[in-house]
Amino acid sequence: MDSTFTLSDAHCHVNGGGSCSGRGSGRGSGRGSGRGSGRVDSSPFFTWQLVVGTRPSDWGKVAAFGMDVDVDGNVDDDGAASPAFLAFGVHPWYVEEHFDESSMVELNAMLERHPDAGVGEIGLDRVSARRSGASNARELQRRAFDAQLSLACRLQRRVSVHCVREHGTLHEKLKLADLNPVMPRAINLHSWSGSPDAARALLKLPRLGCRLFFGASAAVNAPFMKHFDAEALFNIPASDVEKRLREHLQRQQKEGEERAQKCFDKFASRIAAVPANRLLLETDLCVVETPALVRKKSAMRIAAAVAAARANREGWSAFQWTRQAKENIESFLTFDPAADAIV
Repeated sequence: MDSTFTLSDAHCHVNGGGSCSGRGSGRGSGRGSGRGSGRVDSSPFFTWQLVVGTRPSDWGKVAAFGMDVDVDGNVDDDGAASPAFLAFGVHPWYVEEHFDESSMVELNAMLERHPDAGVGEIGLDRVSARRSGASNARELQRRAFDAQLSLACRLQRRVSVHCVREHGTLHEKLKLADLNPVMPRAINLHSWSGSPDAARALLKLPRLGCRLFFGASAAVNAPFMKHFDAEALFNIPASDVEKRLREHLQRQQKEGEERAQKCFDKFASRIAAVPANRLLLETDLCVVETPALVRKKSAMRIAAAVAAARANREGWSAFQWTRQAKENIESFLTFDPAADAIV
């Protein structure tokens, strides 16, 4: 494989939230040094990566992955590990236990201690709200989202957003944010599951649209890639990746996994609405508990899925998509509001 081969991960966790683990409790301490022993064990596979927090009890663990990385992407480090950018937030799964005035004071303090950190993972999740059984679950999620997005606007930080079956609400809230005099540096709509029309509408927001990125992960968006040997096909033409993936899907269908083909078609439709320079590749996996090789395979699978989904558009191989994704995550992590908009 080409010596310039590298991967990026725009969304990964410590031990909580997302695809990492089940829900936990306990506020714990959000204090962390911003440097330290908890380096991301992924070198030499990954270049840029973003480690997000989901509740106060894991913010200290997130902070332990920090390095002296400034907003221009300059790294003051010995080069032994990949640059790890940070984000702190209260995930919608945890707002009932962890969103209150105290947690917002703690979040503000954590962001002030880490001036290059983002806000996230925050968001809206109708499925989670329904499962909670609480009558005010959706309203509480919305209040938590509003408070954290407002903080990101005030501090001009990047944001990582989780959204499940609340894309209409998300659009309305981002329309309001579009009117603010100050805005987040950039927003990643993590593991995007909205419709193509929803993505297009968001991209048309007059001021915020140019700051939006859309994430994709094998764990959430491309379960049909399970058992697909993406690494062996990494440098072949996109049309061949698409052909072999469809053969793989046909085998899955014969084995009883009838939804695999529909899942790919839906994924391809969503991905088609996202400009190539706004697409971020993610693992949504735990950097602590997941072996580096497992994260590598997950990242390669989502790159192959994108290559197959857009074979008739750019026609880029999975390897070429990893290079584009590296440029995209650099744009997201170092986005300068004062510079020209990303088009």
